[in-house]
Amino acid sequence: MQPKRWTIVFSLAALLLTLLTLAAPPALAQSATGEGLGGPRLRLARAVFRIAAEEIGLTPRELLQELRQDGGRSIAQVAEDHGVEPDAVVEAVMDKASEKLAKLVAKGWLTQEEADEKLATMRERVTEFINKPLPARFQGNPSGPQQPGNE
Repeated sequence: MQPKRWTIVFSLAALLLTLLTLAAPPALAQSATGEGLGGPRLRLARAVFRIAAEEIGLTPRELLQELRQDGGRSIAQVAEDHGVEPDAVVEAVMDKASEKLAKLVAKGWLTQEEADEKLATMRERVTEFINKPLPARFQGNPSGPQQPGNE
């Protein structure tokens, strides 16, 4: 083949690989450890968010709308506005986490000591999470960040 043809063939192959990668289902976008694109921290944050919304008596969408008010509020502030103690939200999350960890211990995937360590660090992180205001990147347009000229 001539050099020009090789260039075309390699360009088409690269384009095809790029398209296949972008069109891959989420299950294929996982790492070897089984972590998706968001990883365990994002999954934990989503779970805490759902549990907090339920404990406060809101849908996740309603909670997000209230978090966006006043330049960014925390879950604890929203909970207090609805007559729910922030500690009750933390306890609801910890109860759910305890259930999950107990199942993992029962299956032999974790020791009780490991589960207890995870619960101890998780309580600190959950308390910190619900007391932080909504990050600025989540306060704008729900369809994505504002671009110059797209206002």
